[in-house]
Amino acid sequence: MPLIKGLFQTAMDICTMVEVLEGQTAVRQKVIVLGGAQAGLLTTDFLAEQGKTVVVLNRRSPFAEEMSANDRYYLRERLKRPSVTLYKEVVIESFTAGGVNFRHAKGRAELSGFQTVVIAEGSEPVRETINFLKKSNLPLQIIGDAKSARHLMFAVSEGEEAARAL
Repeated sequence: MPLIKGLFQTAMDICTMVEVLEGQTAVRQKVIVLGGAQAGLLTTDFLAEQGKTVVVLNRRSPFAEEMSANDRYYLRERLKRPSVTLYKEVVIESFTAGGVNFRHAKGRAELSGFQTVVIAEGSEPVRETINFLKKSNLPLQIIGDAKSARHLMFAVSEGEEAARAL
C-alpha cells in the first residue's frame, strides 16, 4: 500500500485491483484508480464496462508502458469514453473524505464525491516459500512474478530458459 497523506483516513472504501478483478469486493459507482500501468488500465476498463465512473491517477508519464504498442493502443481506445478520465504525472497532495487533491501534467485538480479507491500500483512478490525451499538444497531458480511483478511474457521466457537448462 502506498503511503499517501490522508489515504487511510478517507471515508472512501480502499481495495486492491486483485480484490476488484476477483470479485472479492463491491465497488461503488465513482472510483479512483491509483496506477496507470497495465494493471491499472485493465482494472479501469473492467470497471468502466460495469458502468462505473473511473478516474485514473498515474504517477508516471506514460500509460501502460510495459504493454506492446498494439495492445496499449486498443486498450487506450476502449478507455476513450465519457466515464473515464486519465491523469498522468500525478503528484498526490492529500486524500479527503470523498476525493483527492493533486497536481498533474496540466495543472492542479481536486476530485470529490468519490466512493472507492482502487490501488493498482506497486505489486511486490511474495517470497516466503523461496526461503523455505533454499534450505532444502534442491536446485532452485526464481522466475516470473516470484522474481519481480511484471508482464506475463517475462515469466514465460524465464520458464522456457529454466526448462532448457535442465
